[in-house]
Amino acid sequence: MTSETKVRKLNQQATELRQQGNYNGAIAVAEEAVELARRELNEQHPDYAISLNNLAELYREVGRYAEAESLFQQALDIDARAIGQEHPDYAVTLNNLASLYVQMGRYTDAEELYQQAIQIKGRVYGNEHDEYAVSLMNLSTLYYQAGRYAEAELVCQQALAIFEKSHGEQHPHVAGGLNNLAALYEKMGRYAEAETLYRQALQIIRNLYGEDYPGVAIGLNNLANLYRDQRRYAEAEPLYNQAMHIVRELFGEQHPLYATMLHNLAGLYVHTGRYSEAEAMLEKVLEIDRHVLGEEHPDYAMDLKSLANLYRKTGRHADAERMYRQAEQILGQSAEN
Repeated sequence: MTSETKVRKLNQQATELRQQGNYNGAIAVAEEAVELARRELNEQHPDYAISLNNLAELYREVGRYAEAESLFQQALDIDARAIGQEHPDYAVTLNNLASLYVQMGRYTDAEELYQQAIQIKGRVYGNEHDEYAVSLMNLSTLYYQAGRYAEAELVCQQALAIFEKSHGEQHPHVAGGLNNLAALYEKMGRYAEAETLYRQALQIIRNLYGEDYPGVAIGLNNLANLYRDQRRYAEAEPLYNQAMHIVRELFGEQHPLYATMLHNLAGLYVHTGRYSEAEAMLEKVLEIDRHVLGEEHPDYAMDLKSLANLYRKTGRHADAERMYRQAEQILGQSAEN
């Protein structure tokens, strides 16, 4: 087996562990891939850049932002020399670094990188290609996060039109675009339009993959969130439970997607005054994210804030204050990194 094959197998193994929610295992294997590529392929090899990029993505997901940024920048430098700045793989790394900047709230830096990636893909593939549309969708997400809703809608619709022209209406990319547009409309208070799009996206995924698929769980969760925001609690709760059942059967209860859905259902219980049930769920969410992401991750800090808010509602002010302080300390350290 060649060194290139060994490195690629390790990267594939890391990807599989990541999909299972085993971030610690994935990081260990991805670090092994980086070291093997550095030692046996040299630091200017494209597979070394790919390995750096994969490890950076994992560091981003667990909140190790400074390390992720450094690795993305190293990968970009290698790609610039090895394959050039007009290669689509260079654009992929630009997209990944931009996504990190979005997560860090560095929207100006992110927009510049997304625009570079869009220009590269436009020149390489043309402006009717999936890869071009994917980069447009990323830019739309940035505009959404930055509160630039009109721009987000325009770019998202442009990407969605490309996907529909390329594949018709029954395709995962189309479902993803509909979900993104629905989330935007939900944020803008355009609830009827959002519901229609969420339902369309969910039906596409069901048609393609059946009921026991992560995308179905995500679609149910999205629709449940919309109903919760409209105080349609009786409609939201069974959707949350269906979504959690799918994820539990696929991945078990120690998966970040399960924690997210548990957190959302707990929010519904807080809204409806079912505080003891909400507390048990939020404590479970904390336990999962502590195990999967660690106690320095921003998501763990947000979990603490959610539980602190519940404690404040139920008169446990000392516990609430302690958790708020702990959360702010974590978020402050994350911002510094």
